[in-house]
Amino acid sequence: MYQCLCNTCKEDRMVDGIEEAQEYFNEHAGRGCEVEIVKADVADDQLTAEPTAPTASGSDAQSADEAASAEDTQPSDE
Repeated sequence: MYQCLCNTCKEDRMVDGIEEAQEYFNEHAGRGCEVEIVKADVADDQLTAEPTAPTASGSDAQSADEAASAEDTQPSDE
């Protein structure tokens, strides 16, 4: 099963085989539509996937080089 999505025509259709999905894609792409085909099990996985945790950004983020140079500038206890 494949999910055929045409964002231009606002269509969403499920088809059984890749040949039918390819035909749908070619028809819509030939008209200049923004169209995509998604394998049904992949589409299901995307719908049920849990959101990922946000990553640090901005002033909270520190590159490996910044972390290493910060360690080099620390006074030693010797």
